[in-house]
Parts: sequence; C-alpha cells; structure tokens
Amino acid sequence: MTAELLRVVTVIADYGYLSGACFAADQTIADQLGLSRGSVNRLVARAEAAGIVSSEFNPRTGTMSRTVTPIADDALAVCVSSQARDHLAGSRFKAYCFLSVRQHLGEATSVARIARGCSMKEDTARAAVGDLLAGGWVSRVGEDRGAYIYVVHPAPVAGVATQLPLDFPLPRQVRRPPADDGAEDDLAEWLCPGQLDLLSEPVLTPPVSVTAPSPDSITAPTPVCGTQTGSLDQDPVNMPLTVDGGCSREAATSVTRDTRARGLRWRPSVPPSGSRRPLRGEQRTSRPSTTPSPRKRASEGTPIAFQRLPEGLDLALAPAIDLWRRITHDYARGLVAAEVRDELNRIAAWTGQAGAQNVLAERLEWRLAEHGGPARVTNPVGWLLRRGLPRRGQRCGQPWCDGGVRLDTGAGCQACEVRAVDARALRQRLAVQLAEEMPSASVAQRRAVLEQRLREHTVLEQARRATALEQEEQARARAEADRPRRLAEAAAAEATRQALPCADCGTAGAAGLCESCRRGRNLAEAISQCINVELAARADLRRYESVREVWEETRSELREARRTARHGAADEQIAAASELLAVQHALGEYRARALQRLAASPVVVEEADRIRETVLRSRHRYESLQDAREAAEREAAAAASRTARYVLDQRLATVVRIRERISQRSTPTPEKGPNAEDANQARARLRSGR
Repeated sequence: MTAELLRVVTVIADYGYLSGACFAADQTIADQLGLSRGSVNRLVARAEAAGIVSSEFNPRTGTMSRTVTPIADDALAVCVSSQARDHLAGSRFKAYCFLSVRQHLGEATSVARIARGCSMKEDTARAAVGDLLAGGWVSRVGEDRGAYIYVVHPAPVAGVATQLPLDFPLPRQVRRPPADDGAEDDLAEWLCPGQLDLLSEPVLTPPVSVTAPSPDSITAPTPVCGTQTGSLDQDPVNMPLTVDGGCSREAATSVTRDTRARGLRWRPSVPPSGSRRPLRGEQRTSRPSTTPSPRKRASEGTPIAFQRLPEGLDLALAPAIDLWRRITHDYARGLVAAEVRDELNRIAAWTGQAGAQNVLAERLEWRLAEHGGPARVTNPVGWLLRRGLPRRGQRCGQPWCDGGVRLDTGAGCQACEVRAVDARALRQRLAVQLAEEMPSASVAQRRAVLEQRLREHTVLEQARRATALEQEEQARARAEADRPRRLAEAAAAEATRQALPCADCGTAGAAGLCESCRRGRNLAEAISQCINVELAARADLRRYESVREVWEETRSELREARRTARHGAADEQIAAASELLAVQHALGEYRARALQRLAASPVVVEEADRIRETVLRSRHRYESLQDAREAAEREAAAAASRTARYVLDQRLATVVRIRERISQRSTPTPEKGPNAEDANQARARLRSGR
C-alpha cells in the first residue's frame, strides 16, 4: 500500500466515523490532502479493487457513500494525527506511520528496519527520517544496540532554530555566561526538551571579519506578505539543515523567494533631487562597494524605483505589491499597468470610479489567497494577466458577474446559482438513468459512461446556445428596424387616451380619469383592504353577527382617522391627500396586528415546532449545543413568520371571494320590455336619492 493510498483511506474512515459512511466528494478529499481530484479518484478505485473501501451509489439522491472495511480483531492498529496525514506525504508519511507502530511496541528502530517495513531503499528511509527529525515530527530519546528509540509527535515540535531574513550583516556573537542550575530547573518545568537544548547551546558565528555598513546605506526592510518557510526551493541562500552528518530537505534558514538576502541585492545609485540622469555614453557613477560581489542577474535584485506602485493604481495593486516588486522590466510593468487600467474602466461601468479600485483590490486579495499566497506565484506577469486581473463571469454570460458575485451590488449572481442547480440536477438525472440501464455495471464503469454523456450534453448545449444567440441577434435586428413604426403607434394611442373624458365625473381631456376621481378610487380601495384584513384576522366568516361587528368597528376607526387627517388642511386637495395617507398607514398597522394574532394560532405554532425539532436533530453540524439552539430558534421564528403570512393571504382570498358573491347578488337586473327604460330610470333616481 502506498502512502497516498493510506492517506486517502484514512480520510474516508475519518469522515465516516460518526455516520458509518463517507459522503465527501473527491474534490473535498483532494483539497484536504493537497492532491488532484483525478489522483483521489484513481486511489479510491485501487482501494475498491483491493477490498479496503466499498462504494454504494444511491440513484434516488445521486450521491455516493463509501465505507472502509473494519480492522480485524487480531490485527495491530495505531492512530496517527490528522495534521500529520494532511501535511506529510510519500516516504515521510510511511516512515511516520511505521515509527508510530514501533513506538507503540516500545522497540528501537534502525534505518534498515524502516526500509524493510516501508518497502523502500535505505537511502530513501534515511532521508525520510532526517526530514521528520528536522521538521519536528519525531525525536530521539535513546539508543539500544545501535538503533535509535523514536518518539512520534502529533504535531511538529519546535526543535530547529529558524533564522529570519535580516537586512544587515550579523554582528559577532559571544558565548553567554553559564546559567545557574536553579534557573535551568525552572525552565525545564515549562519548556520542552528541544527548546531547553536551544537555550543551553547557543549558536556561535564563525570567526570571520565583518564590515558593518554605514547608517546611510541601510534601508528599511521590505514587508513580506508570503509565509516564511524552511524549504530549500525558496531561495539559494538557504543552507540545508544537517541531520546525522547528512543533508536533509529542510533548511537551516528561512528566507522566502520574495525576500532575498540584502548582501545579494543590487541597488543602483539614486541621483539627488534636481540632478539629471547620465546621458548616453556617459559613465554611470555608483557608490563604491566595500566587499566584492559576483556577477549579478536581473532577477536577484529590484531597483529602488520599482518599489513604488504606479500613480493612481496604488489602492488596486496593494494586495499584489510583492508581485509588482518582482517585475523588473519596464515593458512588463507598463503592460500590467495598462491591463489594470482597462480592467478598472470595465469595473467602473458597474460600480463607478470611486469603488472600482476597492473591487479590484478585493479580487486580487481573494485570488492570491486562493492560489496560496504571493510566494506560490512563479510568473508574476503571467499570473496577473491571466488569473489575477480577468473577470470570471464568462460561464453565466452576464457582464456584471465576477466569479459568482455581482459587481454592482456585491450579492450572489443568480444566473450562476441557477446554472449550478441545473448542473447538479442533470448529473443526478443521468446517474438515475445509468442505474436503470446498467444495473450490473461497476461504479467505475458507470462513472466513465456518465462523464461521456455529460461531455456530449455539453457539446449539444453549446451548439443550442450558439443557435439561440444567433436567433436573438436576428430578432434584435428586426426589432430595431421596426422601432420607428412602434413609436408612432404608441404616440397615437397616447394622444387618443389623453383626449378621453373622465369615466366618473365626465371632465373632458382627463385621460379617462381625473385626479380627484383617481384619489377617490384609491381611498375606497384602501378602505376595502383594511376591512378585508380585519375580517380575515378577527371575524368568524360563518357567523353574520361576527362579520357585522368587525365591519362596523373597522369603519368607525377609519372614519375617525380620516376626520383627524382632514383637520387643519389648507385646501381640499391637501385634505384628500392627507386622508388617503392616513388610511394607507392604518392598513399597514392592521396587517402587522393580523400577523401577530395569527402567529399564535395552532397551525403556525405547530409549523414552528416542527422546524425547531428538525434543526435540533442536526445539531452535530454546529460548534456547540448552544449554537444549535440559537439556530433552531431563528429558523422557527422565520418559519412562523412565513406561515402567518401564508395563512393571512389564504383568508384574504376567501374574504374577497365572499364579498364578490355578495356584490353580485345585490346588483339588480335591468328590466326588459316596453316600459323597461322608464322603470330603470326611476330605480336609478331612487338609488341616487333624487
């Protein structure tokens, strides 16, 4: 079994510790272990072929569950930390696991024994153990017959000195006076053995002459945004850490790729203010150096002029200042600055000029964190032009989308959410079809066929989308050509409507309804809505007495509110407007009071209790029981509010239907016959009171 296969199997076992099955996706496992999704897929297939892991596909939900075969009762098993599994890989993780078993047995372990137990060469085993010792994952506590006794740590123990990058040569260090025994005993109570060894054995600087630089030549250190690491791949000035007389893959110093030693940095002389730069053919004057230096490359240093960000782009490029300092060519810097300005103009179309730089700075900060920090970027120009600056919204096709976030509002892009839901539904539907068509096929065979059908569907979807875009473009061209005719017809219809008289009072040129009649209709509609809300919340619609009582009480309250609003008005128009505003305000109060009354009804309380119990059943997803209870109360309150609004809407619809039937019954039917016209006119005069 390889180390990567062992890591994947243990992650599946950890995810299935509580529920018995692992439902984590391959991408989730790959992100945790630092692998690719394809590698995890192949390792799971190997584990299934070996009988270590069993997978089961649920066609109803479209999910895959994996379980690890339990360990036999007579088999030896030890536990390793998840931090070691997530950070160690390859031969180092196999050696770490083997040393964990040997520690459990309490036996000394030689390099040859590690090589035989892990199926690797002795040189590989020796290098792996050296890396574990240098990283603080294991330590030696004794020796037995030429073999060391190892102690395995769940997390790296600080036992190796790490020197941070300095901007000036170190002074000569002198040996400290020996400490008294009492102080060492006090330190031993709260320091681990590795830290106590560091305090008791100071590091001496080799006896070489050091020339201290002048105070004028010392410049402020450049701030480092990348993580300080001990890898030898970071910088050539890192010296390898020596373990047992051999070099390990851990560094004794910790200088990142972005922060180089000041001794290797070339800095041109800066002319004083008001002086000119040397012309072509003139000799460049430079500050004499006190120590000879080898031939420098352009990438080994950054001129002082390149430390500053371009004017007007300092806020947008602030998160990527380390990448900017690593770009030493004027042409490359101009290319990046031009692309930044173009992107700012595109963003400003949605956010405005004031917020464009903040949006671009947030984009660069997020994408640098997603990439692993500036130290992980090997090509600053290519990363900025291809990954950091471009907008990620081409999948949904919306110009305001940037990686699923709207540029104008900062909210989530609904088009991206719909596409994600559609993709999951399509995958689930195809998985169900394959389960019905291929019941005897293995999981790997179904997955291969599923991926092939998804690719075919993607090709067809792209062709359909291209055809739809072409049809939309043709329809847009036809609509643009027909636009003058439609504008002329709309203008003629509007002129005809403006010439219509008022339907209520008959005023000429009132566009069908004058302002006073429109205000009267709005007032009557608001009063009717208030009465409907009160009937839906308080009245028993099966009893005439209850309906009549609520009706009269509501009309009297509204009559008093209208009288109060009209008091003190300057003219009739202001009084009518105040009366309408008072009734509309009363409508909001009636609705809020109705929702509060319905929230205490049995139907709403039952729904809130059901939601509360549902959330509490999944309390294992929260950090603590108190957080689960708070979430349950929030969800129950939201469910009660939604249910109360739904019940109120249903009762309002019932009240409206009842009132419509009553109004239809009360409307008299016009008479027909020789005297029908006279009878209808007389009935109309009686209804009007004349």
